[in-house]
Amino acid sequence: MNCPNCGYDAGVSKFCPECGTKLNITDFDDNNVNAVNEEGLEEKNDNAPEETNSDSDCTSHNDKNFNHISSNKRISLKKVLMIAICVLIAVGLLITGASIQKNNALTESEKTAVKELVSSIDEIPGDVAEKDESLIKSLKEKYSSFNEKQQKKVKNYKKIEKALEKINEKKVKTVEDAIAKIGKVTINSGSAINNAETKYYNLPEELKKEVSSYDTLTTAKTTYEKLCAEKTIKLIDELGEITLESESKLDEVGEYYNCLSSGSKALVTNYSKYSEAVKKFNDLKEAEKERKKAERLKNFKAALSKLKNNSDQIRGYTWYEPQSRPYYADTRSYFLPYFCTDTKTGEIVSTRIHAHYTGDNWIFWTKLTINIDGTNYYKTPSYFNVERDHAYGNVWEYYDYAVSDSDIEMLRAIADSKKTIVRFEGDQHYKDVEVTAADKEGIRQFLTAYDIYYENNID
Repeated sequence: MNCPNCGYDAGVSKFCPECGTKLNITDFDDNNVNAVNEEGLEEKNDNAPEETNSDSDCTSHNDKNFNHISSNKRISLKKVLMIAICVLIAVGLLITGASIQKNNALTESEKTAVKELVSSIDEIPGDVAEKDESLIKSLKEKYSSFNEKQQKKVKNYKKIEKALEKINEKKVKTVEDAIAKIGKVTINSGSAINNAETKYYNLPEELKKEVSSYDTLTTAKTTYEKLCAEKTIKLIDELGEITLESESKLDEVGEYYNCLSSGSKALVTNYSKYSEAVKKFNDLKEAEKERKKAERLKNFKAALSKLKNNSDQIRGYTWYEPQSRPYYADTRSYFLPYFCTDTKTGEIVSTRIHAHYTGDNWIFWTKLTINIDGTNYYKTPSYFNVERDHAYGNVWEYYDYAVSDSDIEMLRAIADSKKTIVRFEGDQHYKDVEVTAADKEGIRQFLTAYDIYYENNID
């Protein structure tokens, strides 16, 4: 209902929210309403009864004034409270915003890292190649290691993803190009098919499904294996009698047969014939090997017969050395090679050199210099590797060691030399010994046996 004083629509309130006038709901109905004119004066309804109680009018007027004042105070307090609340909200928002801004700020080290990454991303070439993949992936890993604040600052990150997409596209295209190069499948297409297969299987699993021509590759593989099976069957039928000269033919059959997958190998219907041929050839080859070995060992023993020997029946060894090597240690100084062989098999156990000094006085030598027609060779054993002994006023010092390939070449040079001098040298004294003609002959006989044994691969 409307306030009779100000005309404000007060609804069902007991007091007017606008002017504070106390409202008596029962005094108002559709036929008894006080209208308010523009000047704020009351106008009576012509049909309304006249009020005759002056005391009641006085009381009503005082109540109106009091309530109007109280209502105005309440309205002012509400406005103040609303303003205060708005101020508090605004201040809170400002503080929150400042806090968020502070939390989003990067440290100097974080800024530097972001700047470096952004710069590196900018340097990614537009036309990326597969060789650039590792670098680009490292940039992506660097980005992933950043915190959320740093990542938001990397505005060009999408360039990394686009570059990797291009590289993947090129990988797929490389495979498709390799498949296209296969062309018409022939018996000679194996290399091209293997190349395409290798490139395909090297692709990451997620990219294999992008190869649109994969069916072409599988069809080519099937066709090629069928051709290989037919070729293998034909070659097996053409083997003929198996001899030691059949190796190349057998190898050719094996080459085509091994091109087949396990499933396609079943297409070779005459494989058993090939298997028997291989076995026969291997038997022939082994028999020939044993024959040659026996012949070589026979020739080796013949060469050893020119050297003198002595055996140790307990240990089962036989030593072969040049005829010129002295029996007694204090006879003379020399530099000679020798063999140690297994007495039963006749095969070499060790090939060695014996550098031997003997004389009236100690040299305590630790260095060998072998001068061969003006060219020096050196050996420097440690002091404790040189054995020393004496008897009847004579001393001897010797060094016994396994020969190397370079020692063999040195022995060849000695055997062919005009003059070879061996110097046994200590800290204060040395002794020069010339290699005799007999020793050179002994070295030549040793080398003949050595060459027969080693150069012919006696097992």
